[in-house]
Parts: sequence; structure tokens; C-alpha cells
Amino acid sequence: MSRLFLMLAAAAVALLVVLVLLAQVAGSRYYEANYTMVYVFESPEGRQVFEVGWLLVGVGPENYTVAAMRVPGATLFIYGVTEGGLSRSIICVGGVCRQFLLGDDVVPAGGGEAVVAGSCEHIGRRGVLYRFKGVPEELSQLLSLISTAGGISAGGSASAEVCLSGDILLWLRSGVDLEVAGRRISISAWLNATKVSPYNATRYQEVLNRVKNSR
Repeated sequence: MSRLFLMLAAAAVALLVVLVLLAQVAGSRYYEANYTMVYVFESPEGRQVFEVGWLLVGVGPENYTVAAMRVPGATLFIYGVTEGGLSRSIICVGGVCRQFLLGDDVVPAGGGEAVVAGSCEHIGRRGVLYRFKGVPEELSQLLSLISTAGGISAGGSASAEVCLSGDILLWLRSGVDLEVAGRRISISAWLNATKVSPYNATRYQEVLNRVKNSR
């Protein structure tokens, strides 16, 4: 299995941890937030640090997510959106998009739990520090997807620390440990909020159309 495939799969898993955590602490506030992203990828071949791009999250009557992540030889785009209580996601590389199915609920959490661990501060906002560790149901589903697509066995677990101001994610340090076809792979995702804005209904519709019209 190619190194690029492993990196794309691990990046998708790390992003999934963000969505699971957001779902656990979601409140009634509507907003859009921009983030920068750094990934640390470790495998038997060595350790690499990537300033991989950006993440946009909209939380409101319906949620949307857009992420752009650069990896060697390609840029990975992830689009996620909710509609009527269902979640839809796609991953696009080189103009080719594939559906990324996570189930019928809006990113529920199972097999893991976020607990309060202290206080924190970022971009002038005070927040609460949460810690998460476990194997969420969504991670199990994604590992199953990786196994089916790659024809290999895959397993893993996730952990994270996040700083939240109300239900707004200010920063995140997450890690995913995977074992794929007997190889141990670790990827850490570092997210830092750069701006918090009002929820954008027009952008939600754009992401929804992008996901629905993907081929």
C-alpha cells in the first residue's frame, strides 16, 4: 500500500477526531471559525512535519466543514455537511472525489469521552480544556473503510486535548495511532483558530451543493 494512501487515510482520521469532539460539546451558539493546521506523521520510514493548510468549520442550524491539506504530490480537500440530521462527506484528490460515509447521525460519539481537564486561553478568549481518549464509533467505521478499500487490516485509537470557549474550538492537539497491515503509524494534528465569525448560510449551501454534486 502506498505511503500517500496511508497519509491521506490518517489525515482523514485526524480530522474526524475534530468533528467528534465538536459534536460532544456543541451548544446553541452559531458561528464560523477558521483554523491553521499542522500534521506530524510518524511511520517506520521516519518523522515528517507538514504545515498542511487550513480548516473552516460552520456550526449552526446545519453544519459545514471545508479543509485543504497538502501532502507530498497532492492536495487533499475534505467537504463535510449536515442536512436534516444526516451527515455527508467527500474527499477529493486531483479533481476526483469519493464519498466518505460516517453513518446516519450528525457525528455522534461512542467508545470515547471528552472530560474537563482545566482552563485555557487563545486569541483573547478564555476557555475550558477538554481531554479525549478512546476509539469512537466513527473511527471504527473509517478503519473498516480503509480495510475494505486497501484490502488490508487496520485498527487504531485516538486522543486529543482541546481548548473550547463555550462551544467554539480555540485550539486542538489530537493524535491517532494506527496499525495498518502490521505497520504502526502515528499522526498528530495541531489546529489553531485564527478568526471567529458569524455563521454563513450562503457558504453552507455552497458546501452542500459541492457534496451532493460530487462524482
